[in-house]
Amino acid sequence: MQPEGRLIETIELENGIAVYFYDQSRGVLGDRWQVKLLAMIPMEVKPDYFDEFDNPEEICKEFVSLVGKTISFQIERLRNFIDRSDVSQTLAELKDEFLRSNLDYISRPHFARRFILKKYHEQMENERLGHLYRQHMQQPN
Repeated sequence: MQPEGRLIETIELENGIAVYFYDQSRGVLGDRWQVKLLAMIPMEVKPDYFDEFDNPEEICKEFVSLVGKTISFQIERLRNFIDRSDVSQTLAELKDEFLRSNLDYISRPHFARRFILKKYHEQMENERLGHLYRQHMQQPN
């Protein structure tokens, strides 16, 4: 799914993933703007990420059927009531802040694998809780 906003930059990382920066800013009042930057890292769900499981191909296929072939790591940065003339500079500052805070983390060789596995475990926990809830709701009072 393509995010809203204008793609302003793409940075390719050494670990094979790319960071896409989107400008989602909008005018709010007169010459004042809400400056919003979306940093998005789409990652393909791959069977080899599930090597710790007995049947990685099947686990991967099941997970993809629930969440899709691509999962994105996303962070938004926001500043309010910015003068129209400062929007570009503020976007650049937000991007620089994101990179200073996150570049080491997102550049790690196993970032994509760990992020996908984290999302997998979250999805399985949500499925488990949903099942328990449905069982509970079906019990007679």
